[in-house]
Amino acid sequence: SASIGYTRIMSATVINQLLLSWARNNLTDADAVIKEGITLPTGYQFTSFPGTIGAFSAQGLSLSGFGNEGARNYMNMTYQVKNDLFYTAGNHTWKFGFNMQRNFLFTLRHFQGQGNYAFQNGGNACGTGTCQGVDNFLRGVARNFTALTRESQDVSYIRNLLTGLYIQDDWRISPKLILNMGLRYEFITVPSVQDERVSTLADFTKPGQTMDDLILGNPTFKNPSLKNFAPRIGIAWDLFGTGKTSIRTGAGIFHDQINAGSYAFSFLSSPPYYVVGNITGAVPTQGVNPPTNPVFPVAYYTQQDLLKGSPNIEGFQYIPEQPTVFKYSFEIQHELPGNLGVTGGYAGSRGLHLFRVVTSMNARVHEIRDGRIFIPTGSPQISPGFGRIRPRFSDVTSDYHAFLLTVKKRLSRGLQFQASYTLSKTVDDSSNWTGSSDWDNGSSGSRFFSIKDRALAAFDVRQALAVNGTYQLPGSNLAGAAGHVLGGWQLSSVLTLRGGNPFSPVPDAGNPGNFTNMTHYPDRVGPNKYDTRNADHYYDPTAFALPPGYAAGESAALGGAFVGNTGRHVIEGPGQATLDIVLQKGFKVTERVNLNFRTEFFNFFNRVNFGEPDTDIFTSNAIQSDGSRGVYNPQAGQVTSTRGNPRQLQFGLRVEF
Repeated sequence: SASIGYTRIMSATVINQLLLSWARNNLTDADAVIKEGITLPTGYQFTSFPGTIGAFSAQGLSLSGFGNEGARNYMNMTYQVKNDLFYTAGNHTWKFGFNMQRNFLFTLRHFQGQGNYAFQNGGNACGTGTCQGVDNFLRGVARNFTALTRESQDVSYIRNLLTGLYIQDDWRISPKLILNMGLRYEFITVPSVQDERVSTLADFTKPGQTMDDLILGNPTFKNPSLKNFAPRIGIAWDLFGTGKTSIRTGAGIFHDQINAGSYAFSFLSSPPYYVVGNITGAVPTQGVNPPTNPVFPVAYYTQQDLLKGSPNIEGFQYIPEQPTVFKYSFEIQHELPGNLGVTGGYAGSRGLHLFRVVTSMNARVHEIRDGRIFIPTGSPQISPGFGRIRPRFSDVTSDYHAFLLTVKKRLSRGLQFQASYTLSKTVDDSSNWTGSSDWDNGSSGSRFFSIKDRALAAFDVRQALAVNGTYQLPGSNLAGAAGHVLGGWQLSSVLTLRGGNPFSPVPDAGNPGNFTNMTHYPDRVGPNKYDTRNADHYYDPTAFALPPGYAAGESAALGGAFVGNTGRHVIEGPGQATLDIVLQKGFKVTERVNLNFRTEFFNFFNRVNFGEPDTDIFTSNAIQSDGSRGVYNPQAGQVTSTRGNPRQLQFGLRVEF
């Protein structure tokens, strides 16, 4: 990166600042790779793309292979011109400015380039009962295979321009009252992909679409940013004119520009230029794999025509809305005797047209039974001509409300501290922005098609308290040997208390359909029960059940399966509590040399902060002898990881001269 700035004082009331800059970021990585020079036998590398062996999964078994991506390279270059003019006129302080950024993004990615086999429950060639996923894995009978096809163009080059203009006035109406007003106008140009190598669908919800429905070439989407006027206003009021009590409030509109993080992968993976295909098979019977099923481990080499037949689409909404956030706040600050200050207030925001990834757009055709979504057995996908359709949509709303309280004591009599408490709640329709794994504690997307489940956000924390302080221990006035030993000691500490993030339980049994997340949602049959300090049973899994049609044999009797009725993030995860302490003392060696000795205790009380409990509710969908549906996972609700570290003690000695 490089930048050059020029500041000119044009007069006593006018200052201008100009900035020119250039930045380049280059990120290269890959999944676990095969060491250079090693050649694997035929069939041990699932595809011809260099890099890793490939990935595979077996239903009911934690097994993932060696990763399904090879090389990844993202290179972003930005050229910027920015100018700010400051002008003071009487009680007004004006600011004017503009910002222009020219962005270039080069992307190379082998998404699913190494291939991914899925071994699922099904079939009757395993002795008694239904074959489990691990049985089919050991027999080499795969149900699905996903991979990047040979002819795919794995590189895209995108460019666009961002322009912003603003004006702001800080108006001192009186010695007690300041009014801040501003207006910002910022817009982008629609990103352009080199050589027109991009495609999308005009309407991702329309059924029965094929490759013929793709819109090829630029423009990549309709520009929603041309009316992005964003006013802001703020007030600061010295209530009594004493400088001890103030009120501050403000509100503003903030536009979240559609940048490369939203669309880069969608543009790169556009068919027909880049085809991640799927071989979606049927349940094997009599130990024979149907001819339309992938042949493990050589499907890539022998079934390219099948692989090309149902490409995935990582699309981007063709007519997006402008992501916008409304922010507002109010606080009162008052100074108390004893160098104490107290601040209390409210902060809130509302987001509209925020982006999410709809991970199950190409689900199987459904119907409504008893007021619930029902997937008939054997129903076709909504668009059989495609595999997974996973577009980015700008249809999410979010709300944040928080009560804020801060108590601060300035240094006096050897003591200073600050305590901040937040009581808040954040809800949204979806917390996923880039893909299905944005949050470890959240579901990977919509339960079915484009349904929005309004719930606590994946990052919601209901309460948080942070306290830090420093105390000069008595003894600084001692003389002689006592002063050298007991004087000059200082004790500091940081206390952090916070609630847990919410998370979603998962049935993890049964698989009624492909390209849908309906299997991530169980039925709710009882209230949540917690035992928050019991690592073996943090929550009660019996509050959840398999939806009708998930248990063995039920789908045949019902003719399909229902989508679970449990919402997102219905269980609150474990909170955290940590106290860190520092004890230090300074020694004066000579007039110009000082020593500082420190003893640091991290997690002083050695408290165990639980990680997220196991969310898999069932291990099997088998009907039990007592008639119960499915086998509850004995590890459901069990905590097997921790956050943070156990108590750590370290010493330090610093020489100052």
